Order: sequence, then C-alpha cells, then structure tokens
Amino acid sequence: ANSSSDSKKDMTSLRPDQTAHFLKDVREVLADMTNAADVRSPYRSARGRSWSHSEADELGVGTLLSEPPACSRAQQRAMGAVMALSRLHRLLRQRPAPASIHLDHVLASVTGRAVPDGVELARAKGKTHSRNKLNQLLTKECDEAIKDSHVLTNKDCFGWNWDIIRAILKSRPQCLRKCEESNHRQFLRKLVQFVLPSSRQMSRVDFNTDRRKVNNYTLAAMELLDCLLCGYQESECDKLLSELLTVIKTQLEAISTAKSVHDCMLSPLAVTNTLCQDYFLLVGHLTRSQAGVDLLDNMGILQVLLSLATTSKHDCYVKLIISSLDYSSDQRIRNVMSSTLVCDQDSSRLYATKFLRVLLRTPLTKHADYAQWVVELLATQLSDKNRAVSLSAIAALDEACDVKEYLDALINLRPSLLHLGDKGLLLLIRFLSTEKGFNYMNEANFVSTQLSKWVKFNYKYVCIVEGELADGLTLVERNEDGRYSSRLSNIKRVPGDVYVPPHLYGQLTQHPDGLNLLLAHENIPKLVQVVLQGLCGSDSEIMDLKAAVWALGHLSSSTGGALWAR
Repeated sequence: ANSSSDSKKDMTSLRPDQTAHFLKDVREVLADMTNAADVRSPYRSARGRSWSHSEADELGVGTLLSEPPACSRAQQRAMGAVMALSRLHRLLRQRPAPASIHLDHVLASVTGRAVPDGVELARAKGKTHSRNKLNQLLTKECDEAIKDSHVLTNKDCFGWNWDIIRAILKSRPQCLRKCEESNHRQFLRKLVQFVLPSSRQMSRVDFNTDRRKVNNYTLAAMELLDCLLCGYQESECDKLLSELLTVIKTQLEAISTAKSVHDCMLSPLAVTNTLCQDYFLLVGHLTRSQAGVDLLDNMGILQVLLSLATTSKHDCYVKLIISSLDYSSDQRIRNVMSSTLVCDQDSSRLYATKFLRVLLRTPLTKHADYAQWVVELLATQLSDKNRAVSLSAIAALDEACDVKEYLDALINLRPSLLHLGDKGLLLLIRFLSTEKGFNYMNEANFVSTQLSKWVKFNYKYVCIVEGELADGLTLVERNEDGRYSSRLSNIKRVPGDVYVPPHLYGQLTQHPDGLNLLLAHENIPKLVQVVLQGLCGSDSEIMDLKAAVWALGHLSSSTGGALWAR
C-alpha cells in the first residue's frame, strides 16, 4: 500500500522536462528484461531439448526466475518498467494545451487541422458499410442524439446537453446539412437563435460562471458555423448563416455609428466581461476557409473589421480583431493586419506588432510564404516613429533569428538596423552566422570593420550582459518603450529569463570562412594571453578578463572553435 501511494505521488509530480529520462528508463529496463529472457529462460527446453549440466552451470540456469533472489530482482525491474511506462503515458495525456480558445484558434489556423465528417468518423470506428448505408445509420444516430440533447423539448437553453450538441455538430452529418426533416431544421434554428446577439442568450453569459461551460458555448457556436458553411448551398443553411452574420455585422457597425460606444451591445464593458467578445472569434473562425472568407467579403464584414481595427481608439476591439483572424494565406485577411500596423493609433500598432511575435512561434509547415510575410512586416516596424513599437519589433526579430527559415528571410530583406543602436547592431551581426549572410556582409566590408570595432566593443558587451542580468533581477520593470518606471509597484515581480546576447565572435565561428577570418585577427592572441594570466588585481584587469572570457567563450561555441580552444 505504501509503495502504491508513493508511485501515485511520483506520477502526480511528473514534469514535462522529465520525458527524456523516462524514455531512457524504459529503454534500459526493457533491454535488460529482454537480455534476461534470452539468457535465463529455458528456450531450448521449450523446443524439445533439455539443458546439459555444462550449459546450466555456464548460464546459471540453476538460479531461475522462480527462485527468490532472481524473482525479487525480476519483479523490481518489471515494476520499474511499468512505472516508467505509466509516467510516460500520463505525461503524453497531459501535454501542454493552449491557455485560451483564441490561442488554440491561432495554432489550428496555421497547422490546418482538418475536421473529419460523420462518414469518416464512422469508418475510423471500424464501420465498413457503404456510404449510403452509413448515412442512413448516421441519420438515425443523429435523430436519437438530438432527442438526448433536449434542444427541441427544453425551453431553457442552459439546460441543454452541450456535449451532445457539440458531438452532433462536429460529425456534420449529411442529414443536418440538407435539413430535409423538420426536427433537423428546428434543431439548427434553435441553435442559431441561441447564438444571435439580439436574442440575449449567448451574449449575456458572464465569464464568472463555470469556465468549461462558457468554453462549451463558444466551441459549439464555432462548430455550428462549420456545419452551416458545409451546407451553405442548401437553402435552409444558407438562410440561417446569412441571418446570423447579418445580425453580427449590424452589431459591429453599431460600434462606429452609435452616439456612444458604451450603449452598444458590444460595448467595451460587455466584450470584457461576457461572451460578447467571442462574436469576433466566430467571425475569425470563418476566415479559416476560402468559402468563409468569400462570404465575409461579400457581406461587407471584412471592411467593417478593417475600419474598426484602424480607427478605433478602444484597444479591446483592436485586440479581438487582430487575434481572431487567420493570416495563413488569404491576402484580404492579411490586409487587415498590414493596415493596422500603419494606422494612427500607437496602441493598435504596438499590439499588432506584438501579435506578429505570436505568429512567429506557430509552425511553418503549411504555407511557404508565411515566414517571409511575417518577417517583412516586422522589418517594416523597425522604422516606426514610436519607440515602443520599434523595440517590440526588434525583440521579435531577435527571437525569430533562432529559426533558420526566419533568419534567411530577414537576410533576404537586407534591412537597415544600425540606426537602432546597440540592439540593431547585435541583430545585424546574427546575419554572419550563415554563409549567405557572411558573404553579403563581407562584400560591404562590414566584417573587417566590425572586427576592428569589437576590440573596444568587447568591453561594452560585458556591460550589456550585466545590464540584462540587472534587468532580470531588479524589482523595477522597464516600460514598453525601454525606460524604467518612476516608482515601484506593489505587485511582486518574478525575476524573468535572461538570454545571452549575440556576440560577433560567436556568429563568425559558426562556419569555416568566418572562423578562419576571426582566428587571423590580431586581437585573438591578446585575449588568450589575458585569460591565461588571469589578473584580477584592479577594476581594469577584472574588466579585461571579463571581456576576454566572453569573447573566447563565444569563439568556442562551435565545433571548430572548441577544437581550436582545446
């Protein structure tokens, strides 16, 4: 009982960074068990041949797994393997999940997760009937599920079984898309009535209620849109979807046309505290498909969103619009982002720039031009008149350069960075880590010039690193424009992560041409001599040693540099 409770405690305390250790444990334990089975089990006896005395003595068959010592060891190894597999299984079941529906929407838009229809789901479950037979079975199951959802019998929409409703909508059965039966039409009508802003059903749900239920309403609304869009050529689905989007468009237009935005249904207070904010997400959800984008464009909703994002002085609307759209491919949607980045509102430009950093962290596998588009927009923001915007852009590009695709895209743009000071210089030298960037910069005589400048800049680099450490540990946090606030906050600040800034030597050493040019420079032997002497008698000697250690440490960060240092 004690060991069982301990094992449960170990499983509960599982951390994602232990995955490699668990896999190693599983491999080692299973390998040992396999070897033990090959050596100790009487395989030859099972084949009809008895063990000879010499073989038994040599292999130790006398101490079989049934004897106490071997039995105990075998049980321990078996239990260890089972526990390692259990922990790994628990880890895989508890993979990191997006913190919000908006973030999940962004990831799903870029990765392009396809939702199978009812027939595909049925075949995945092992049903091998023909498509017509499967559609008949699914229609019967759909009718029973509609009854169990209580949508047609219960007037209280919050008493419906929303898990069953989502299951019906997610399977997208053909019977719902065609709406030939009256109960199917009534089912969809009541769901659309629930989502309509004017009905004050979904729109009045407060975020203070159970978060799982609140998310269920939003996810069901998104799946309802998918279901209606799939059957858009059918008259009933066409009518319901057009009705829903017309009402949403009216409420969006009211934000700009009303005498006071606070009197609108989608007022700043409403979109902050209730599900009114998710109407922006519903519109953004339609932008994931070409048919949805065409529909929004034809109804004029895209133009309304563009006007709101570029002219509104209320940050809440800009944030909801920018974070809800799918920028993976369609140029009409990308135009909303690019227009917001050059609008007159500083706060809107800043948020859009920060959201580009979110897009940088999404996978790159779906669209070939996605990386180039994001990097081009960020490079444009480097020259923004607002200091906070340019700093946000340079921080995003610095992070992006850790990914080769983004670094190559930035090198192709050849942006002007030196006007941004030290941050611009540190970003520019990252071009030297690739042969393509090195050749481009070397043609402009940039490399030799910087090698001479870094004789003194090595000392400034020490100050930059120590400044970053101080920022990470201090209780005073920098503002968005890079300056410290004038007073302390009562909020306890957790020390942030500090990353080592790029160094000229560390970038050049990543390929043979750069390493050879670096080792031929006259300053390298001087730095080696400083490290070997290790003088620390004065502040200047300590500073010399710090600069030399950082410089040679970066030089040794590649395989070729490490071999040279050894």
